[in-house]
Amino acid sequence: MSAAPAHDVDMCAQVRETDIDTLERCCAAMAYGDLQAEDPCSLSQTSFLRLFRLAQLTVEYLLHVQDRLVWENGVLKVESCAEGSRIHRGSVSLHVFERGRQTRHGMMQ
Repeated sequence: MSAAPAHDVDMCAQVRETDIDTLERCCAAMAYGDLQAEDPCSLSQTSFLRLFRLAQLTVEYLLHVQDRLVWENGVLKVESCAEGSRIHRGSVSLHVFERGRQTRHGMMQ
């Protein structure tokens, strides 16, 4: 993992503006990078702290996304159940209609 993704990020602006595009752009580098392969001399304490803060912001964002997806999934389940009930009521109504039609048709013969 290189400290490069964090080097170009204005951390104050990142926190203030919640720049999602920047977080998403740096996400792969943080997730799949190899910090142990980094030359210890090239990774200053400041660079490491910036990288760590960027990782914290990314995790915070991902937790928010997870919460949002759980909420949206719940809404979709409720809507799906309501739609299923509506379809079931329509099916029952159609069945009652068909039975009544068959009964009336049988009486006419």
